[in-house]
Amino acid sequence: MPTVTTDFDNGGAKVVAIDADARRIALAPVEADGARPLFIHARLSGLDITAPTRVEFVQVHPPARHARGVYSYDGSTWARFEEELEPGVYRHRFTRPDAYVARNLPYPYSAGLALADELAGCSAVTVEDLCISEAGRAVKCLRFGAGSGERATVWVHARQHAFECHSSRVADGLARWLAAGSDAARALTGRADVYVVPIVDVDGVHAGLSGKDRKPVDFNRDWSVQPHWRAVRAIVDRLDACAARRPLLAAIDIHSPWFYEPHHWHTLDAVDRGVLGRFLNAFEQGVGARRDEPCWASRVSTGYLRGDMPTATSFAFERWLRGRRDGLAITMEVAHDRDVLGRWITAEALDTYGQALGEALAAHVVRSVP
Repeated sequence: MPTVTTDFDNGGAKVVAIDADARRIALAPVEADGARPLFIHARLSGLDITAPTRVEFVQVHPPARHARGVYSYDGSTWARFEEELEPGVYRHRFTRPDAYVARNLPYPYSAGLALADELAGCSAVTVEDLCISEAGRAVKCLRFGAGSGERATVWVHARQHAFECHSSRVADGLARWLAAGSDAARALTGRADVYVVPIVDVDGVHAGLSGKDRKPVDFNRDWSVQPHWRAVRAIVDRLDACAARRPLLAAIDIHSPWFYEPHHWHTLDAVDRGVLGRFLNAFEQGVGARRDEPCWASRVSTGYLRGDMPTATSFAFERWLRGRRDGLAITMEVAHDRDVLGRWITAEALDTYGQALGEALAAHVVRSVP
């Protein structure tokens, strides 16, 4: 009889059915604090490797049914299920009796810790605990640059919603690109201190939750001078301190959209169109140079970020960037499923997007700080 466990970092699912005779396993998201049921990440054991198993992701909020699930034998290297019988239902012959399955490419809390440990030995990086979460976990912050004087500030954070794993993978790619010290990276960190927070909702990520519309407040609706969540409060305090002595040039909030949506961006009407256009062009050039052809939609939405909702992007612009013609506040939405050419999103592609984001930020800062 197969078994299902979720007692590991970022594991989260409930068992709906296990039928050994039919070789069927049905899993549903864990619903907590009123959040939408979106994420599944589980370890399967005792699988029959002589015939295909039917793996079902059920009771999922409708938009999440449109993404192709993934599996792994080591919890690190992932592949998409190839045979999809209907949205969220797969038939797959596993080659090992133990495997992990998930809704999208996981990036657990431990991956953020490993990134921080790996880069701590790099002279260009300062690793710190931005704060300690409500459950006692460190929210890691990576700073690239001197951290002193009148240098400008660039702020990038990801994973306000725990199920949006791909956002953390982009932030990881950005951090590794900065640490590698290319000419463009040195041009950026020579002019600005760049802060990267790969995971904001560390407790939700560790518990394998969704976080979307959670109670008492969604992380991305908590932006005020007195936030509920410690991580949001720490970001506001840090950027207040930075802005008091040097300008903030860019605030990037990385998300993943509804599962069926491709890559896109959100910003405010008040952001300068020329600044925005040059940034997006630099980003798309960076992606195209690495992936041979464009694979990112340049669609930009401004509708729901006009300042009437306390999102990170709108709050950052109103509090620290308004009045700066070169100020950039933007939300990056990284697809769960496929790029605009219909290709599956891979870990390598997400790393590419992080590198291209670094190059776009470098171009933005070099224009602002010659």
